[in-house]
Amino acid sequence: MFQTNYAQYYDLFNSDKPYKKEIRFVYKWAENPKTILDIGCGTANYWKYYPKETKLAGVEMSKHMVEVSPHYKNIIQLDISKHHIIVGKYDCVTALFDVINYIPNQNWWKNLPIKKGGYFIFDVWDSKKVDADGFHESFRLKNGVSRTIKRIGGTDKIVDLEVEIVDGEFEHKEEHKMYLYSHEDIVKSCGKEFDIVEVKETENWQRWYKLRRK
Repeated sequence: MFQTNYAQYYDLFNSDKPYKKEIRFVYKWAENPKTILDIGCGTANYWKYYPKETKLAGVEMSKHMVEVSPHYKNIIQLDISKHHIIVGKYDCVTALFDVINYIPNQNWWKNLPIKKGGYFIFDVWDSKKVDADGFHESFRLKNGVSRTIKRIGGTDKIVDLEVEIVDGEFEHKEEHKMYLYSHEDIVKSCGKEFDIVEVKETENWQRWYKLRRK
């Protein structure tokens, strides 16, 4: 999902995310699953907040994220929207921290290796809130390293963002394309494979979905 130069700064700029709170919420909401497949897991540092007995595996598109992850042995490097996971069945599959918004289509859901009755849990930007609020340039400084994110283009369904990292003399820019989905889009993506069990709204753009494999 990210290139080499950003991967090494990923955990730095996400260190204040409420990982512990969200992981505990997901685990309880999924009814204490014994096995979890995590889509778009990045460096997967937040896995430490799951109970130790939970068996975790990950899928991450960025080779460089996998390389810097302490859990690299349990992460498969591939694009989930183009390749199937054909080994094993999981009690729960997750796609956390806006991962869904990085993927241009959701046709891959039907191929997820979830046990019958198992759950698919993810969060996604509420497209109506995004439209209402709009994007504003953000700037963060952590340990002498700065990150600037600004919108540089897109449409009503796609947002093109530029991420700039400055660390002393090192400067790196890259573009992130974010895809916006409405509730109607999510319902359509469920197809015949999933039922929507519950939807949780939040005060920010984030909306949580809990789907059950039929």
